[in-house]
Amino acid sequence: MQLISKLAKDKYPMADPSVWLKFKYPEQTGIDPILAGRLAAFARDQGKVLNILSGHRSTEKQIQLFKQHGGYKDKNGNWTGGDGIAAIPGTSWHEFRLAVDVSDSWAKKIDKDAKTSEQKTLLKYGIYKPLTKGNKSSVYEDWHLQSVELIGIPKSERSKYAPEVIITDVKDFQTVFGLTVDGKIGKQTKAKAQEVKELIEYILKDQKPSSPTPTFAYRKELGADIFEIDPLSLKHIWLQGDKSQPPSELVKQYPTFVNAMFFEGQSIFRLFVEDGKIISDIKNYDQFDKKGTFIVYNDGSCEVKTIGRNNLNTLDLPKIKMAIQGFNMDYEANGSANLKESMRNEGFGQSNDYIYNLVCNRPGIGYNPEKKKVIIAILNTDASGLRKFMRSLGCKLNGNSCCLGLDSGASTACAVDGKILYNTTRKLVSILTF
Repeated sequence: MQLISKLAKDKYPMADPSVWLKFKYPEQTGIDPILAGRLAAFARDQGKVLNILSGHRSTEKQIQLFKQHGGYKDKNGNWTGGDGIAAIPGTSWHEFRLAVDVSDSWAKKIDKDAKTSEQKTLLKYGIYKPLTKGNKSSVYEDWHLQSVELIGIPKSERSKYAPEVIITDVKDFQTVFGLTVDGKIGKQTKAKAQEVKELIEYILKDQKPSSPTPTFAYRKELGADIFEIDPLSLKHIWLQGDKSQPPSELVKQYPTFVNAMFFEGQSIFRLFVEDGKIISDIKNYDQFDKKGTFIVYNDGSCEVKTIGRNNLNTLDLPKIKMAIQGFNMDYEANGSANLKESMRNEGFGQSNDYIYNLVCNRPGIGYNPEKKKVIIAILNTDASGLRKFMRSLGCKLNGNSCCLGLDSGASTACAVDGKILYNTTRKLVSILTF
C-alpha cells in the first residue's frame, strides 16, 4: 500500500518509523507517513521507542469501538449515544490515518495538561494533544496525539487531510476495509469487493447502486419463526452492565435479534469466542464443563462440537469467527444414549430435567450444509421436539444433528426489522444479531 501525505514534509524533524515506532497491532500501522516520521523524531530525541496502542482504524473498527462505548444508530439511521470516549464513525482522526494513541507513561506525561499553544515539546515535532485539561476538553486523553495541521478543523472537513491511499494488492484491500489480512480471496473479501465495485460503477455511470444483498430471510411456518442467515453476518453480543436491557430497549439498537446463550446474573454459560479470541472461558470450577458449541468459521462454514476443558485446545481459534454454547442436540457427541441424558451430562438436567421437559417458546440454532445457511428457529415445544424440528430444517451433517438449543422460557426474545415477536421483562445478557 502506498500512502501519499498531504501534510507539510520539511517543516518539522523526521526520523525512521521502523526504528522508533512499535505498533501493538500490525493491521494499524498504516498511518500518514509524515505523521509517522514526526512521531519517530519525537521518540528518537527522547531516546525511547514509542509504543502505539492504536493507529489507523478502519470505519468498521470504529463502528465496533463506538458500539462498545454505548453508541448506536437511531431510527433514522444516525449514529448517536456513547460515552464520549469513542468518536462517531466517520469523524475519528484514526479513520483518516492522522492520529495515534500511545501506551508509554513517559509520552503521556509530556504536555499532559497544557493547552495546545503551550505544548512546547510536542509542537516542535508538528504534533499535539487536543484532549487536555488546558483545552477544556470534555474528556481527557493524554495518550492521543495528532498532527498540528488538524488544529481547528471541523468534522465536515476532516477527510480532506487524509493521505491518498493507493491499493496495490489483496492485503492492502483487506487492510483498508478492516478485513482479516491474509492475502486470500475468501468470502468476506469477495463480498466487500462486490460492495465497492457497485459504488465505483455508481460513481462512473451516475447510476443508483443496487440495494445491499439481504443477510437473512424470515418466514413463519408450521407454527415456528424461522430465519435463514448468511453465516458471516451472524454476531453474538454479550450485554454487560447497563447494556443489559429488556427487548423493548434493545430493539432500538438491534432491530433484528434473538436471545442466545444461557446466563446467570451477567455471566454467560460458558464459552464465547469472537474473531479468534476467547472472550468468555470455561471456568475451572464448572462441574459440567462440556457443552454443545456452535462454531462459525471465517470461510462461512459451520459445525457443532462438544467442547470442555480437556479438548478446548483442539479449537483452531485463528479460523473461528464466532463460537457460542448451548445444549448439543447431537447427543451422541458426548457419548449419551439420548438427548435427556446428554443434557444431564452438560449440566442442563437440574430440577428433574426441567429444561428438557418444559414446553415453551424455544430458540434453536443450527447449520444447513446444503443451503450453507445458519438456521435459527423458535417453536413452542420441549427440547426433544425442538431437536426433531431443527433436523427437519436440514440441520444435519453426515446424518448427525448439527444444532444447539439456546436459552428459552422467560429468556426467549426475538425482534425482526424493529418489530418484537417475542417479548420478556427480563434483561437480556446474550443475543445474536444478523
